[in-house]
Amino acid sequence: MAVKFLRPLFLFAFFASSFSALAGQFVILKSNDLNIYKSTIQAFKEDMVGHQVVEIDLAGKKSSAEMAVEDLDKNPPTAVFALGTLAAKTFLALKNKDIPCLYTFVLRIDEIQKDFSGRKIRGISIEVPAKTLEQQVRMILPSVKTIKSFASSSSTMGNVADKDTVTVNSGKEMIKKLEDSKAQGEAAYWLHPDPALMANVDFKSVAEASRKSRVPLIVFSEAFVRAGGFISVSLNYETLGHQAAAILSAALETNDWSQQLDTPIGTSLVVNKNLAKEFGYQISDRIYRLMVDVVVD
Repeated sequence: MAVKFLRPLFLFAFFASSFSALAGQFVILKSNDLNIYKSTIQAFKEDMVGHQVVEIDLAGKKSSAEMAVEDLDKNPPTAVFALGTLAAKTFLALKNKDIPCLYTFVLRIDEIQKDFSGRKIRGISIEVPAKTLEQQVRMILPSVKTIKSFASSSSTMGNVADKDTVTVNSGKEMIKKLEDSKAQGEAAYWLHPDPALMANVDFKSVAEASRKSRVPLIVFSEAFVRAGGFISVSLNYETLGHQAAAILSAALETNDWSQQLDTPIGTSLVVNKNLAKEFGYQISDRIYRLMVDVVVD
């Protein structure tokens, strides 16, 4: 069952007929109908066979969130699986603190943690663990000695290593760092999915600077590889759904909510094969077979 809040005129009639049936069910509360959520939701549902699962799409609207709060409080589900910041904040607005929740797809977890007190809540980070990223990059590019990371001065996201973090606040600053790089073939830069930084970046210009300097740019999605990044190490969204189902089921069984944040266990690798050849990296077919996709422009 999927619920999408798009027609306010019919909301009251819908709630009267549908939300009264939420009690005892698992509710997937999603901030919006985003493609990146789909494989996560599907995997979660596959592992929750035997349970009734209801999807609620907030459609990015505050009014939808307010109505969801009211009705979830009246008809408490077994648990909530919240996807995105709006969904997590909607759950945290519930007066009923006995409803358990697992959240993911939240970039700024620090913005919501203040409301965790007294709640049964756990989360899965969407940031690939630094050690995992470093290991996978070195497997593909063994000659790279240093992995530096671009992050804004306001970033709260983790880094490969603090000593190798380069603080930049614009694409121009990034380009200058890449152009000045003296370690061609020995260094790579990791571009964080940092909203404060990406809002001030013309990625095409940054990718071109990476190409000219022959310094690999590690990005966070296949789309950015296709736009000129060298390699992406990102979440495997299907694995994320299976992990969420396992964590939530175990927490409900043991009533253990002490572990507030788990790291994701699955990653997807995408590489730009043409750039690898242009930069002079010899990547074996065995390594290419480990990739989720290989981009050939």
